[in-house]
Amino acid sequence: MLVCRVLLGAGEGPGIPLATHTAFSWYPARARSLPATMIVAGGALGGVIGLPLLALLIGAWGWRAALGLLGAAGLVWVACWRRWGGTGPHRVSATGEGSRLPYRRIFLTGTWLGSTASAFTVQWALALLTAWLPRHLSQQRGYGAAAAGLLAGLPMAGSVLLALGAGALSQRLLRRQVSGRTAQGLLGAALAVAAGCGLLLTTRVDGTAALVAVLVVGFAAGNAQTPLNNAAIADVCPPGRSGLMLGSSYAVAAVAALLAPAVTGRLADIAPTPAAGFTTAFDLAGLLLIAGGLIAASSVNPERDRARLNVPL
Repeated sequence: MLVCRVLLGAGEGPGIPLATHTAFSWYPARARSLPATMIVAGGALGGVIGLPLLALLIGAWGWRAALGLLGAAGLVWVACWRRWGGTGPHRVSATGEGSRLPYRRIFLTGTWLGSTASAFTVQWALALLTAWLPRHLSQQRGYGAAAAGLLAGLPMAGSVLLALGAGALSQRLLRRQVSGRTAQGLLGAALAVAAGCGLLLTTRVDGTAALVAVLVVGFAAGNAQTPLNNAAIADVCPPGRSGLMLGSSYAVAAVAALLAPAVTGRLADIAPTPAAGFTTAFDLAGLLLIAGGLIAASSVNPERDRARLNVPL
């Protein structure tokens, strides 16, 4: 099981940055915000549809059948990709001007640093969603297992709507010649700040309706920011460099998924009461999201960084 889990993580980890890089090869610069958000929305929609179906399958035939079905679906996808998938007409090889640009110069741009910092805080919140939100709902809110599972899954549905809405708005702004700083950086930052406020309210609101609202905002709005920042990173990169830059950004951000559960567990252990531990954990995640959003607002600026790197649009 351990070996299989490691192999699953090794194959799954590069999936989002590579999918984003490939999708961007079908679109010119400043036309990538909506495609990036559609990838995130697709993943969230898979969770919305797949989790109930898997629950039914596990109930009928057991967990081994569920894992087998997911593995078979992956193999079918590979066959379909080999038949119909591939890079698009906007794929450019890393030759010519910009091909000799040191990677460290791209790593040190405000767009890469700000996007990565904000993505780190988003991954922290998503790890909290997976590992600790169901416990909070059942232990502190008194919801049964089925109700807690449903409430924990609602942010996935919210991610679909918020990601597509944010992507469409960003794309519309870019088509109207609004700067990437506004259409990608500031819009994404606003989503992250809103998500942070939602998490700060998670342990402070009463009633199911209010709880659903803050959960959707807290765990879905930040997830809608990341694809906008990915599009900004790709717009900054010279030809042929976006794959590495997107992958490295995702790798750094994914460290949060390792740290968040452990830190949250430690906070729960040292807290005077379980309720206080959960409050501290959600507050930390919310404050991180707000800080990440503010960092992105002040640093994500594709036009400025492209000019500094002398990368043509």
